[in-house]
Amino acid sequence: MLTAIATSIGLLLSACVSTPPEPAAPVLSAVVEGTGNPTVVFIHGNGNATSGDWQSIAPQVAEMGVRTMVYDRAGHGESALFPTPYRLKNEAAALDATLVSHGIKGPIVLVAHSYGEAVAQLVAASRPDVVGAVFVDALIPGTLTADVAQGQIEEFAPRFDKLRAQAPELAAAVIPIIEAFPETASTLGKLSCARDLPTIVVSAEQGNWSRPQDIAHSKAAVSRFVQGSQWRSEMIATKEWASGHERSARCGFGRDQMGYQRIATIARQKRQLAASCRKSYKLAVHV
Repeated sequence: MLTAIATSIGLLLSACVSTPPEPAAPVLSAVVEGTGNPTVVFIHGNGNATSGDWQSIAPQVAEMGVRTMVYDRAGHGESALFPTPYRLKNEAAALDATLVSHGIKGPIVLVAHSYGEAVAQLVAASRPDVVGAVFVDALIPGTLTADVAQGQIEEFAPRFDKLRAQAPELAAAVIPIIEAFPETASTLGKLSCARDLPTIVVSAEQGNWSRPQDIAHSKAAVSRFVQGSQWRSEMIATKEWASGHERSARCGFGRDQMGYQRIATIARQKRQLAASCRKSYKLAVHV
């Protein structure tokens, strides 16, 4: 018996020694402006996207009497690249670490563009102080399935060598994210989106999907998500707004600033509301 116990302990110790601990989540480059609650956190997408995508939006939101934080995701803008392999959970952990470094405890409204919404999903699922979300032509829950993830890899992989040759820094940031799509799809598929979280979906009339089946699937996912709760609504950023997928973040949510007003609605009605009361509070997102 003692021999068996000793052997078991030895195996456990061996496993502990051979498995290095998770590295501490890095603090990302971020700018915090304004005062008050909640804090509106802006999350950009992939590629050439940076916190600068929000430069025309964040200041106007801050003027509404709330605090804003824009930040560069790892490998984008001024933020250092994560060590490979890429993991979505590391992105969420880095955002958490950045919030802590700036003393931001909540309540928080997440505004996410494109792939940034995947980060927002994970953060919202783990933080009860997230009290609202705005998804700007984003990766809505249910969009990135295993089939879609594999299709994206098949579509983009032939371009990797050219990207590495022409833009090595961009390639180092983006390619690991795309290669990890299947695992990311699995991670997102296990999340349960809070039905009582006030969420505005801003859809560009001309989105980012290129394959017809992905376009159809994305539209269906958005419809299911919005119809799944009375706390969710959708805005369409039409060509009149000069949106498109990339410009939907840079140009704002609408010529008449409807998106800003809706963020403000969440901000004002949630300002004095403790996150623990979220489930008993009904928010009308229309202004």
